[in-house]
Amino acid sequence: MSNVNPRTSYYCVSAWDALEVSGQDSQDLLNRILTLDVKQLESGEGSWAFLLDHRGRVLESMWLLKRTPELWIAVSETGAESLGVSLDHFVFGERVNFRPLSDHSCVYLSWSGQAQPQLSSLEKNEWTVVPLILFKDSDDDEGLCVLPKTELEPLQSSLQSLALAPLSVEEFEDLRVSWGGPLPSREYDGGTPLDVGRRGVTEGKGCYPGQEVIERTLAIGKPSRRTERVNLTLRADELPSLRDAYHRGAPLSLFSSADSASAIVGELTSLSLSPSLSPSVSPSVSPIEKDTEKEMITLFGIARLKSKVLLDGASHDYMVKSEGEKSDPKDTLSISISLSSR
Repeated sequence: MSNVNPRTSYYCVSAWDALEVSGQDSQDLLNRILTLDVKQLESGEGSWAFLLDHRGRVLESMWLLKRTPELWIAVSETGAESLGVSLDHFVFGERVNFRPLSDHSCVYLSWSGQAQPQLSSLEKNEWTVVPLILFKDSDDDEGLCVLPKTELEPLQSSLQSLALAPLSVEEFEDLRVSWGGPLPSREYDGGTPLDVGRRGVTEGKGCYPGQEVIERTLAIGKPSRRTERVNLTLRADELPSLRDAYHRGAPLSLFSSADSASAIVGELTSLSLSPSLSPSVSPSVSPIEKDTEKEMITLFGIARLKSKVLLDGASHDYMVKSEGEKSDPKDTLSISISLSSR
């Protein structure tokens, strides 16, 4: 299976929303309620950050960009309005304002090393690209640009002149899954941030909602679940039912195939179901590979697994069952899962 060419540069105008958090007490509020020590950020820097409940479960995920100590931009995949409401619940007299930036766009960029100096030249137009670890393992080849929609077309022209290829939202989603990049509405939903990794969590930070659970997990050194990029192999004729369940948002629970009455050992949180990507990105990329002789297909996926589940590079057999009102108990698929090399 081919991986995305790491030297390809591209951008995507995302569907994410931006929320402006401003006011004299904005930094103090964010530092009091989020997993991130926001005071460590310099102006112009950004990081993941999470708002948790008392059990350490993620309520809101955001990519937090610091303009000044009194002006922040929180980028949310699930909506600026709901994020503002969630943050406002924790305001107790602080002088803070929340304003959804409905007139702004969020542009994700990934670039090769040669493009970095040229991207820096965009700042003269106040299109500041904030380096930010979003989906890939490196922190020097991803960025996020939040700008007024009136400036989007000039920015796109400039990016394409720098040889950054445009991606549709669907193409971007395929790449995200192929990297194993977490998405708030999928990988973080219903879990703790440590199920995915330590990004956005400052160890030893003072009190915030869910802090005791996070610090206890860090002290133990192992969360109860972990998130992995995986390869899934299944029969080609089973793909339609898997695609239907995934698109309607039905939970895709994993069971050990050796015991049909066994407890759930994990769930599939993301799948790449598109047969190919744009040739302008990488002609070799194909999230689905088909063995026509055996009528088996291999998909990229992301799975959230209990820590005891063994994935050692070899393939292991599991059953996946979709759950929900429209689920058919007979629609239980047999699949093989192996860790996908990054």
